[in-house]
Amino acid sequence: MISVVIPVYNGERSIRRSVESALSQPADVEVVVVDDASDDGTPAILASLADEDDRVVVVTHVENKQLFDSRRDGVAAASGDYVAFLDADDELVEDALGLLASNLEEEGDVDVLHFNCEPVFGPDADEPGKEFTRRFLRPAEGSFEGADVAHVIFRDALAPWAAWGKLVRRPVMERAYRLMRPQYLYQAEDAALMFAVAVCASSYRGLPDVYGLRYYTDSGDSYKFENICQSGRVVPIARDVLNIMGAWREHRDDFEALVSRLSRDTAYHLVRNVPLAKRADAKKLALQYWDRDVLDRAIRVESREKLRERIR
Repeated sequence: MISVVIPVYNGERSIRRSVESALSQPADVEVVVVDDASDDGTPAILASLADEDDRVVVVTHVENKQLFDSRRDGVAAASGDYVAFLDADDELVEDALGLLASNLEEEGDVDVLHFNCEPVFGPDADEPGKEFTRRFLRPAEGSFEGADVAHVIFRDALAPWAAWGKLVRRPVMERAYRLMRPQYLYQAEDAALMFAVAVCASSYRGLPDVYGLRYYTDSGDSYKFENICQSGRVVPIARDVLNIMGAWREHRDDFEALVSRLSRDTAYHLVRNVPLAKRADAKKLALQYWDRDVLDRAIRVESREKLRERIR
């Protein structure tokens, strides 16, 4: 059985569509919806869905706990052999889980089965942005084992670290969560979770030709620099995972790649999106979450890149 875990907060406009896309799959499936203290019509919709279909399991938070711990609680309530995350504003493609179940039966079980996503772009999306998104969503092709599972996602950056778009064997997901203390993360939740999953996993198979998820690109949160900075909270989580597992030799390069990519993202927004007059205060804010040497190094790299673009 496959457990589809859907965290939701105030998702009354899309949650029924998302849940029903999972229930309609030609596979043995349960849908675990974690209501993160919604105060709109979401609870009533979920109650109705649970009454209509006993495969729907609803977990309700009294207080808002954010995405990272909502997913954790969803996994804890799941009973499937595999877990797949689905955002409340996305949906599974018709027959997706049936195709993935068939792949597992024909090719053998695997800890991480990574499939492609079908992006649905908003009216303002341009062609370069569309092409970047398609490349970002694409899994690595082929099979990888041992430390190469983490390498393909982090060190080599051949596959995205998004938590959705993957079937993960439930014991692997549970072990990953046991390595991480509960966190109130605003940014890079997927990076934190998938780092732990990739380090725990012993096998990966990528299916770039199988499109399993319809990803709506224009429904995310607006840019907030403070939230961007908080990706620095992922660094100690990843460090703890490697310390607990004693896995620094195998995964130091993966850790360094994670830190580099997250710090570069913070530096990118600091250099390019924060007005010069506000940059000093913005950097002080970033240093609440980032080591000074790491952030300064990322800022130097990003500043040089910006200068090269101007020269071109």
